[in-house]
Amino acid sequence: MRKNDFKLKVVSPYSFQGKCLVLCIQFLGWVIFLFVGKKWSRPLPNFTDDSSRFGFKDILFFSWKYYCHLLEKDDNYDKSKSTFADVDFSFDIPKDMPSAQITLHAGGDLMPYSWIQERYCPHLWDDIGDRFFAADLVIANLETPILLSKPKSLVPEVMLNEMHFNADRQMFGLFNGQNKYKGFDFLSTANNHSMDMGEEGVNGSIEFLRSKGIRQHGIASKAEDAIAPVYIEIKGIRFAFMSWTYSLNKCKVPDDKPWMVNHLRVNESGVDLSPIIAQAREAKINGKADVLILSLHYGNAYQSYPAIHIRENTSRIFCEAGIDLI
Repeated sequence: MRKNDFKLKVVSPYSFQGKCLVLCIQFLGWVIFLFVGKKWSRPLPNFTDDSSRFGFKDILFFSWKYYCHLLEKDDNYDKSKSTFADVDFSFDIPKDMPSAQITLHAGGDLMPYSWIQERYCPHLWDDIGDRFFAADLVIANLETPILLSKPKSLVPEVMLNEMHFNADRQMFGLFNGQNKYKGFDFLSTANNHSMDMGEEGVNGSIEFLRSKGIRQHGIASKAEDAIAPVYIEIKGIRFAFMSWTYSLNKCKVPDDKPWMVNHLRVNESGVDLSPIIAQAREAKINGKADVLILSLHYGNAYQSYPAIHIRENTSRIFCEAGIDLI
């Protein structure tokens, strides 16, 4: 976005009323911190960040992280610091793997903010679009339904209440490169806002993306579509894409359609990974894919390091499901 292309301010995060409300929240947070002390300086053990399971204390702690103080150390800071410093990213390439060089660019989250509109973003992709969309595979997390029969519903100025997102056609055009580039090849659609517009929103999003020729995984209008990964072949290499989310906020899938969103509580310690393992096995054992990529909406927000139980679950997903890339 170029500042001189329109007269409005480039950044306007809060109205005066919003600023006053945030200051009140921050004041309350620091008052509470005087009583909880160092306990809130680091992540709470096994904190799930899942609003559907929050008690009152969980809400206060999450608000503290969001509005008052980014948690810079985790519950075992020294261990996690050495873990990341000592990671060896080299790996053995299977002998039967096709020989080709593939570029993959990933983006997100694509969310409906009030400033993502044509009159504000005429040059949104000018500086990076040629490079970003030139990759062999361009993927992102679409963190909003797109139900064209309903008005758009935007990210609120101050996030205190339940948020139900919905993007429109123009907003998605901006996400997707403003018709100047090839756009996204694949979008992960399993995230905590997948059910914001209910079952109608799931079906509408699927139809909209299909009309754009964009593959997606994470939401489904019928059970058989939820079982298998999405397969894309580039230069002789077969990719399988999967998408799962840890939470749907306080929304729920219909009782008779549990497959509508790939939902698994991967933010909880000791989670049963069998649904992800089953999908991965469908791709790997049956020889349908050379590379398996998992778009996983999980982890703890507003922390510099992932908590121990998140790291443990990530390791289990790689080892038990045979995922190549998260």
